[in-house]
Amino acid sequence: MNQPCYPAAPAREALRDEFLAHWRHALRGPLNALLAAAQVLEAAPDGSAQAAQARGIIARQVRQLAWLISDMPVDVPRGDAAPGA
Repeated sequence: MNQPCYPAAPAREALRDEFLAHWRHALRGPLNALLAAAQVLEAAPDGSAQAAQARGIIARQVRQLAWLISDMPVDVPRGDAAPGA
């Protein structure tokens, strides 16, 4: 009898869930930093040291997110997709 070339559905789902949990965690840090910097920027007077620092944080975190996203595999299987589809 032929063995399937793909993991059983529960194993696939567990791998997908673990993968997504990792990426949620990896994205949450930069996004929280962006939110905090944006809030500082909203409250800080234009031209202040706080505003300049917040812009620097935003630039760094956007670069970090771009790097994370470019490193993310695009062929993440969907749980509802049939194997080989």
